[in-house]
Amino acid sequence: MAKWAVYLANGGALDAAVEKGLADAGCIVDRAQSVAEVLQWLNAKGLTTAANTKISRSRDGNSSPANRHTVIMIASVRAGAITLLTLLREQGYEPPPTLVIDEGGNDVHTIIRALQLGVREYVLSSDSDMQRTLSARLLVERLSADRFEAAAMADQEPANAQVMPSPRFEWDAIGRVIHIDDEYLRLSSVEGRIFDLLYRNRNHTVQVIELVPSVLMSQNLPIAIGARRLRPHIMRLRRKLDGYPVLGMRIVNMRGAGYMLI
Repeated sequence: MAKWAVYLANGGALDAAVEKGLADAGCIVDRAQSVAEVLQWLNAKGLTTAANTKISRSRDGNSSPANRHTVIMIASVRAGAITLLTLLREQGYEPPPTLVIDEGGNDVHTIIRALQLGVREYVLSSDSDMQRTLSARLLVERLSADRFEAAAMADQEPANAQVMPSPRFEWDAIGRVIHIDDEYLRLSSVEGRIFDLLYRNRNHTVQVIELVPSVLMSQNLPIAIGARRLRPHIMRLRRKLDGYPVLGMRIVNMRGAGYMLI
């Protein structure tokens, strides 16, 4: 069964790395120039009709429209990603799995709103090409896994052979080691304290005023000086996490506030 993506791009320009990830996963991409065009496209695919995707949840809380397992959305924040998702929710429809591309990445309210709307993947334009490509490809692959799983559940049979395995992840805060399957990523003492605090507060902003005394172990250090000392450690930790894109973790700078692990 074909996998389709509708891409709401900023100014009509597609993100080359995301487009590559979609192509690598064998996804057919249609471009849309406006929120209205996306809604028309979804309607043509049968995804905004009450018979197909009007939200209908089972007792376990899961929605199960058949066509939803063959379609994804890619949307740029500047092109109207949040508006599009909000419209679908307000009209009572469950949006298909969505990847949002944020050209700014500094507005915490945008990120939080996207997470509240159930966005499956959230990438920044400033992320590495490898990270953006992998995020798009994995979203399509999870789409296939979800479809197989839904079909197996309908037949009351397990979908063991079709579901893509997730990497084994374990954070050892004492040893300052992130275990990923059979590999491990060792962090310095400062990096370990940064990661531990951000990981325990994932998808929430950790204020610089909280990071400085907790990470640098100094209660009397002025915040402005502490913030400058933190930056090189944050940069090194970012590079290490970028080296393991399968983790799907990245540190976002919430300008004027602090940092968030998403």
